[in-house]
Amino acid sequence: MTAVYAAVVAMALAAAAWAVYGARRHRREEPDRSRANLGVFAHRRRELAAEGEAQGLSDAERAHLEEELIANLHDEAADATGASTATRAAPGLIPVAAAALFAAAGSVGLYALWGEPDAPLLARTMQTLEDPHASEGSLEVLQDALLARLGRRPHDGASLFHLGHLQIRMRDYERAAENFSRLRALTPEPEVDAAWAQARYLADGGRVLPETRAVIDRVMASEPDQPMMLELLTMDAMQRDAPAEASRYLARLLEVTPAGPRRDLFGQALALAHERMSQGGPGAAPPEPAAATTGGVELTVSVSPDLEVSADAPVFVIARAASGGGPPYAVRRLTVAELPARLELHDGHAMVPGRHLSGLETFELVARVGVSGSPTRTTGDFESDAVTARHGEGPVALLIGKGVP
Repeated sequence: MTAVYAAVVAMALAAAAWAVYGARRHRREEPDRSRANLGVFAHRRRELAAEGEAQGLSDAERAHLEEELIANLHDEAADATGASTATRAAPGLIPVAAAALFAAAGSVGLYALWGEPDAPLLARTMQTLEDPHASEGSLEVLQDALLARLGRRPHDGASLFHLGHLQIRMRDYERAAENFSRLRALTPEPEVDAAWAQARYLADGGRVLPETRAVIDRVMASEPDQPMMLELLTMDAMQRDAPAEASRYLARLLEVTPAGPRRDLFGQALALAHERMSQGGPGAAPPEPAAATTGGVELTVSVSPDLEVSADAPVFVIARAASGGGPPYAVRRLTVAELPARLELHDGHAMVPGRHLSGLETFELVARVGVSGSPTRTTGDFESDAVTARHGEGPVALLIGKGVP
């Protein structure tokens, strides 16, 4: 905003300087023109005197010629005066300068009325939300600034939207939900409903209560594959020990999430849901038909004796495309206490229904100890080298012995 004011003041000064220049130039031109007219008259008079002597003109004839000369000069002066009428009619220095300053002040007033003086604040908030290393102090400063802006503009949707997301980042879920609720009253859009549902889910301790579920259903009625809503439903299903329901949401997330660490995480979560389903229970789905065990490879998994890891640490045995991209085709979960182990991976361990290991001619096998307990490959985990394999081969040996950087 300071830069805008400085630019307006500079333009006002430039306008005033131009007005001063024009006025002073006009004043200088008047005496200059008079002196020029007198010079022409004197020159012409000398020429007439010389011509009169050469032609032998009488005094009366010379006087008549001088009168004509004077009349012509008056006519030329009148013409010049008419040509400069607009210049002389222009307002003086004070009115022009006042008009320039009035225009500048008007520009500032219009910008304050219709412009966005806090645009830098909103941009800085977005940058901070995208910075995973932003300090708590910087978050609090932005929160205070947004609250002050809302004090001036209580119904400003942009401030409410940014403030809500900022408070989620600050783990102040209850106040975030309150601000998104205010925004919903102003702008009942699916994006706002989704933000409120996320804040409300977190404020309720990771539970989808009936009011939240109603909002989620409303969002998904217009956006059936809204990623955040699918994630909330997945986490709620897993908390309720409903792996079959969770697997349906995870399969949809895999379809709409681009390749990357987050998609890999969903794939590993789906594998865990399938494993939970295979163990039976109230939320488990009916077992897959025997044909699901077609295709496969036999392998052995062991851990290097030099590694010091907890016996309860999970071990993920993964079969993936030879290119290494995308979610795994098959996954099995063990613990370090179960190693060494001999096992088989086949279509019965598929992560996504219809996406079977038997559809690959060659594939990669890798085993990893998730030291943090997470299925996501994380710094500090330990894993084996990736080994390329074919169906029917075996046993393929995987030795877990190197750290994940």
